[in-house]
Amino acid sequence: MRKHKWLRVLLTVILVILLAAIVAAIVLVGTGRAAKMLEERGITFLSKKETVETADTASTEIAGTETAPAEETAAEAATAETAAEGEEAAAEETVEEAPVLMIGDKQVNYGVTFTKTPATQTPAEGEITSKNCVLINLSDDTIVVANGEEDRISPASMTKVLTLLCVSEYILPDNPGPVTITDDMINYCLSNGLSAAGFENGKAYSVRDLMYGAILPSGGEAVAALVVSGGDTMEEFVELMNNQLTSYGLSDTAHFTDPSGLYDENHYCTLTDIAAVMKAALVSDAAREVLSTKVYTIPATEEGKEDLVLSNWFLRNIEDKDSGGEVIAAKTGFVTQSGYCAVSYEVSASGTPYICVTANSDSEINCINDHVALYKKYAV
Repeated sequence: MRKHKWLRVLLTVILVILLAAIVAAIVLVGTGRAAKMLEERGITFLSKKETVETADTASTEIAGTETAPAEETAAEAATAETAAEGEEAAAEETVEEAPVLMIGDKQVNYGVTFTKTPATQTPAEGEITSKNCVLINLSDDTIVVANGEEDRISPASMTKVLTLLCVSEYILPDNPGPVTITDDMINYCLSNGLSAAGFENGKAYSVRDLMYGAILPSGGEAVAALVVSGGDTMEEFVELMNNQLTSYGLSDTAHFTDPSGLYDENHYCTLTDIAAVMKAALVSDAAREVLSTKVYTIPATEEGKEDLVLSNWFLRNIEDKDSGGEVIAAKTGFVTQSGYCAVSYEVSASGTPYICVTANSDSEINCINDHVALYKKYAV
């Protein structure tokens, strides 16, 4: 009886074990199928270790994703800053500097505005004969000495400095000549009582020859021929001259009515205006060459004829005087209303460039001596 009882217990235990095994097998099979189904759908079950490792990796990736834009932003900012610095440097490089002006081998201050300073002096009484004068240091455009430099005067033949400049800039490059001297050109000179250079009626000359004729002996017929050489009438050429004055900012105080400097109430300027025109002419190579020539010879083209010799009286007479430097260029003038006048250019012993303008002297030689005196005392 007892034997049968233990047998039933043993069978019950075996049965429970078998049932547990069957249930476990069923659970494992189901789990495998489910896993396979999830895997087929792209979903994978991970172990705790895998989950931790994956979480660490994901954290790193997330951190990388978060820091990458910041690094890129910093890099972009640095690039932008570098670009900005480059643009700023380029802007500094492209800042337009004032052009360098040269008179021969001398650099002069840019512009045609001259300034008085506390150091500007007035000539002592009796020091010069000219009632009006100005001496300008071209290295800084300061007025060294002056008296009546802003008075309105008639510039007489100093006008021809602007005539020469206009021809040098607008006619000579495209119309070198020749130009034939005509009755009208001769009559213009004689009827207005102008000096004659000696050009022959009916003979042809180059524009360059005529430029020397207009400046050195102040020839009226040469001026008339230069006007015609550009295809202009006298009125058209005068308009060109006044436009040039306007371009220099001088139109408020200067106005010309004739290319030779004939007296007219509407033909006027100041000494500083003439200095400005002279400075511009000296910067022009062609004009400076003419203004600085003492003697110019035009060879005769016919047998038995003499050469035409043109001379700058001012330069010929000042070369032996002690001005303390070298007077290189000049143009004189005379009308009763402004007396004897002149504009000249000197380089002092120290190498400093100066322009001197005087008016209302009582004689041609005293006018020259006034320039010598001003250069000698005030040009350093």
